[in-house]
Amino acid sequence: ILDEPSSGLDPAGAKEMREIVRAEAERGATVFFSSHILEQVDAVCDRVGILRDGELVAEDSVEGLREAVGGEETLEVAAAGADDDAVAAVRALPGVSGVTRDGDELVVNCASDAKTDVIAALEDAGVAVADFHTREASLEDLFLAYTEGDAASSDSEEADSGPTGVDPTDPGPTADDEPAEEEVDR
Repeated sequence: ILDEPSSGLDPAGAKEMREIVRAEAERGATVFFSSHILEQVDAVCDRVGILRDGELVAEDSVEGLREAVGGEETLEVAAAGADDDAVAAVRALPGVSGVTRDGDELVVNCASDAKTDVIAALEDAGVAVADFHTREASLEDLFLAYTEGDAASSDSEEADSGPTGVDPTDPGPTADDEPAEEEVDR
């Protein structure tokens, strides 16, 4: 169990710590690694647990957490001449959840399978696409989604509501309970 294992280490020491943790995992050991330095967690861990208010709200591989949150990616496009009409055309595409423009750069949040549609829509609108690259949600993005965003809201609602039709104060059947009589039509 490692709590903030790279705290106080220089970059060479942090790298050596990551190598030791990986070697132990490859040997078959289970290593619990607690850290607020999410880049190191992402670099070392096979599975990640996210805590909110002391409770485990998510546990999966980083890729599994991405898929559970919606699997969106960020597409950054160098798009000279992207006017309001081009931005509106991109916003209207299925799978696109957000578009921001900063000068000649567009930042598009979209499903992975919508990326080619975004580029095509820009080109159809007469925009010269000079360059583009994608970025998956970072572990920090995922942490914030689970602790502050929509994933946090839906998880807490599910946790608070419990299974439908079950009274959480009912201890359930006991050995002293008699079987209920049942009426059967024949």
